[in-house]
Amino acid sequence: MQRLLRLLPLLLALTLAVVQAQADDPGTYRDKPDARALFLQHCATCHGETGDGQGVTVLDRPARSFKDGGFSFGNTPEALFRTLSTGIPGTPMPGFDSAIDEAGLRALALYVRALGPPIEETDVSGAILEVGDEPLVVRGHLPPISEGAPAHPRGLLLGTTSGLTFEYRIDDVRLLGIRQGPFVERQDWTGRGGTPLKPLGPVIHTLHGGIPGPAFQLADGAHTRVLAAKMRSTWVRGVDVGLSYDLNDESGRPWARVEEAVRAIATPKASGFERSFSIDARASHSAGTWSLSGDLIAPIGARLPWEPNTADAGQQIRAYRSESGLVQVVSVVGAGSLDEGWARIDGGVERRVVVTTLLCPQWDEATQSVVRAQVAR
Repeated sequence: MQRLLRLLPLLLALTLAVVQAQADDPGTYRDKPDARALFLQHCATCHGETGDGQGVTVLDRPARSFKDGGFSFGNTPEALFRTLSTGIPGTPMPGFDSAIDEAGLRALALYVRALGPPIEETDVSGAILEVGDEPLVVRGHLPPISEGAPAHPRGLLLGTTSGLTFEYRIDDVRLLGIRQGPFVERQDWTGRGGTPLKPLGPVIHTLHGGIPGPAFQLADGAHTRVLAAKMRSTWVRGVDVGLSYDLNDESGRPWARVEEAVRAIATPKASGFERSFSIDARASHSAGTWSLSGDLIAPIGARLPWEPNTADAGQQIRAYRSESGLVQVVSVVGAGSLDEGWARIDGGVERRVVVTTLLCPQWDEATQSVVRAQVAR
């Protein structure tokens, strides 16, 4: 007892030191986000206060039940953080990266994860590639992206920091579709390199069912000629990722060079993805008009009204919406022109074309303002 009494002053001093340190340190417990409060504010109306999927908001499809392990794109803290940040394109779930700071999103991801059943951790080191602070680029044999689609021995995966993966064939560069979630398992490290890659994220969108036609063609009077996209290279710049390729006619004659960048779109109004094309036709052998093919930017539904304003100076913009609510916005920066499903660009110039695909439940002024801001970036 006497020994304990002698230690009491020391224990008290240590306790006071810890309390004082927490009070002085801006990154301590008192500053940590209240994850439950964030969940109740942003998630409970759809997913229920306990995460059982029984929220008060009426949706066109049932909300996920976290209690049943219903995580769309992975249940790791990083996967949940990305899903919360970017939303889920094609669903009513928006991205929250503009409403909640990073610390709050990470705390919320851990809270949501804890609502589910116990998680068994597995060791897949060396086989699973995960995207961290920078995008990842992987080439290899790709299995069919959808039923009825072909495999592609020359394939490409662009993994973005947002959790979206853009899947291409690169014998003639064409985007096949977009996945969301984990990146890829490199099964091609076995089987003497002949084993296909195993993309891990579920497919959220395909172009023409995963069998897209040529993306570019040349307008030659009343006739058109398909332009093949010959792969040159991929690139990573910070958190941006993309690829570059040449456009050649059937004889191999070059007409333009394209640098394509891809990224996720996450706003309180909608979620989706964007492809931007920097097209340099200055080395073209002709000053004629050439076009992006309808297979790339074909209208997918009814034309939407777009009220022009001063922010659209130097741009032409069209917007279309399908019956499911998927909206596609196409813009040409500069003096190009937009016909129904076409972006027409004169030879001898450099242009930027942006194709944004997202879910817009409403097409009001606020939504148009958000889309304008995205297209202008």
